[in-house]
Amino acid sequence: MKVNFIDAWGTEQSINLAERDLWVIGSLSDAHLILKRDADRLLSRIQCNIRKVNEGWHIFDGCPMDPPTWASKSEKIPGARSNKGTFVNGKPVGKDGHNLQPQDIIHFVPVEKTGNISDSINLFEHSSKKFLYEGKVEQISPEIEFGDMVSIPQEIVKSGFSRIDQELEDYAAHQTEVESYSYYRLLREISLMESSSDAIKRMLAFVIENIKAAGFCGVYEYTNDRFNSIAAFNRSGPTKEPPSTSLLNQALEKGCFFIGAEGLSEANHTASISEIGLTSAIIVPYFTPSPGSHEPTVEGFLYIDNRKNPNQLDKNRDMQKATIISAIIHTILLGKKNITLEKRGKKMKWVLERFFSAPVAEDFLTRIDSDKDLNIGVDYKYASILFLDVAGFTETTAKMESAEVQQLIIPFFEFVDTKIHEHGGHGTKFIGDAVMAIFCQPLGVDQSISEKGDWADKALQAAVEIITNWPKMIKKQKLDKLPVRIGIHSGPVAVGNIGYEKRFEYTAFGKTVNLASRMEKYAEENGIAITEETYNKLGKESKKHNFTGPTEKDIKGIGMTNIYRLKEV
Repeated sequence: MKVNFIDAWGTEQSINLAERDLWVIGSLSDAHLILKRDADRLLSRIQCNIRKVNEGWHIFDGCPMDPPTWASKSEKIPGARSNKGTFVNGKPVGKDGHNLQPQDIIHFVPVEKTGNISDSINLFEHSSKKFLYEGKVEQISPEIEFGDMVSIPQEIVKSGFSRIDQELEDYAAHQTEVESYSYYRLLREISLMESSSDAIKRMLAFVIENIKAAGFCGVYEYTNDRFNSIAAFNRSGPTKEPPSTSLLNQALEKGCFFIGAEGLSEANHTASISEIGLTSAIIVPYFTPSPGSHEPTVEGFLYIDNRKNPNQLDKNRDMQKATIISAIIHTILLGKKNITLEKRGKKMKWVLERFFSAPVAEDFLTRIDSDKDLNIGVDYKYASILFLDVAGFTETTAKMESAEVQQLIIPFFEFVDTKIHEHGGHGTKFIGDAVMAIFCQPLGVDQSISEKGDWADKALQAAVEIITNWPKMIKKQKLDKLPVRIGIHSGPVAVGNIGYEKRFEYTAFGKTVNLASRMEKYAEENGIAITEETYNKLGKESKKHNFTGPTEKDIKGIGMTNIYRLKEV
């Protein structure tokens, strides 16, 4: 399905829902669909969000930070609402959202008084209300929506299963809105090529075919402070056109790099860029490990710009595609250097982990192998969130040199992260001397919120092992005292790949995370504090620990909360 939006000033925009699993709509500059904001600022920064639920598309009012109310029977969490509400067919969508159907009419911002509204605009009237914004839901015809997945038209199915592959390819070849073929099919194709240079050229042709705004792309090695071209393509095929060296030099400093028309209009770009005629560009580096160093070395770049193309590159969707393609290109180049297949797989994972967290990198590799959708995004899951803090670390290290602090904290992080992973968790964030970890189903598994699973037990087991072995760690570092405190809370969270074009991070957010972060402050030294929600999820073995409580605490911004404490010896 697609939605055609128009505002009271006559501006029209359309979105194809199949292109992503989550659409954020509003006046925010980072929204997937940016609407013009009225002078009275009635339109919210995040007006609404549309996301895929099972096989349908649901629209929700406001910010998509929390799960819908129907997602969890045990706890109802209202999402952040918009200023004036979101309406479908004249009715507010409500907390549970609305399952969109063809012919539905979406409206934003009901106008109650028109005294401050210009007479020159055209308001949209529905059910005796007047609105500034209207959207119409339509079924795309013919029966195929090209985003990340392809559905087969009925006439192709009737032609016989033996001809489906060929007919689907012929059909897709004539569709101007096709954005991508299956990455699996691409990998299978290039794996049969004997020449790595042919494989690189096929990857660049894939960029031109599947990134609508791409007018030019190339792969460049960076050696001896020079950019050497491996191959380049434009809309006509292989080309000897040059890239923008000024943008490549910026990518050396910034890493994964996107620039749009506003950035290119700066004075230091105007002279060199105007000759090429581009208004947006994406540059993704690929790396090689540096012997004896924790920092990788830039080995080369995938460069894409929109020269001679009226479309603009998208800093979210196109950047994600470019990152995956860059990792595959790097793998091909590693093969060119006669690296074994096993080492090549490890290198590809290593490259992906420069841009994504380890679980997401592993998920990408699994999805490529099994021909699954490579989309990344946010899932709504039931999780146990663990926060750990080293008490007194700042005072202990105040007089130390930076190198000494680093030597002290790295073994701590390695020890904590190991225990978290041993029990099925993921250490997502290291914040100073603090650690945040998530215990839940991996990305892409069990998409719906479910309270099934022993995640509370796993989080507690990891915490108990950490505080039990912590004194040995302190003694090893020749410190007198440096206690640790751990807090755990369980509940529904939004979890997945969050970030921006330079770095994506697998993390979680929402009310559950906020409460978990408060719990460690209520733990004793070398102790654990958990919420009643977490305690109730523990199995019989876990409850054999010598818990004290519950103790009721008034937590600012959350309210009265029952807490259980555990002090291990």
